[in-house]
Amino acid sequence: MKHSITVMRHSLKGEDGRLTEEGRELAKKIGRELGQNYSFGWAISSPEERAYETARLISGKSCPVQKALEVGIPREEMAIILRLFAKLGNAPLAKYFAEGPEIEQKLLDYGQTGWNMLVDVAQVDHVLVVGHEVLAPAICAVATKKNHIIMNSSFQECEGATLTLNEKNEVVHIGLF
Repeated sequence: MKHSITVMRHSLKGEDGRLTEEGRELAKKIGRELGQNYSFGWAISSPEERAYETARLISGKSCPVQKALEVGIPREEMAIILRLFAKLGNAPLAKYFAEGPEIEQKLLDYGQTGWNMLVDVAQVDHVLVVGHEVLAPAICAVATKKNHIIMNSSFQECEGATLTLNEKNEVVHIGLF
């Protein structure tokens, strides 16, 4: 049985870090567009309210949304990634990897933690994941074995990828949006 995982960045945020009205409308629009092809059975978001709200608006009222994405990632690892993000901004993952093998490995470990959690819910046909600037590409990089399309993409607000998986949890199609 094929199933899919949609991994994306949260919607537009204001200076206070919360979604703007424009961000809410964009998330609803993306939800309608994705809803034409998918009915999400489960959604996971970062603990940040803007990611949770984005997941809730996109996945629909009947879909459970869990704030759980950063679980299992040590605080010191997150601090390194956040410092790097402050330096590089929302750059393609390839640019982050160019910072050196230690950074590449930390980001791949981060992505692997997220990916492992996602394949554990393979019994759900469609899963939505909403995170932040580096998380979505890192999970996609692990899932696709560093596919060049993913490595050279930078996910802006409310952008991401839908990964279609086969019964062995191997990615058989990548759809960017």
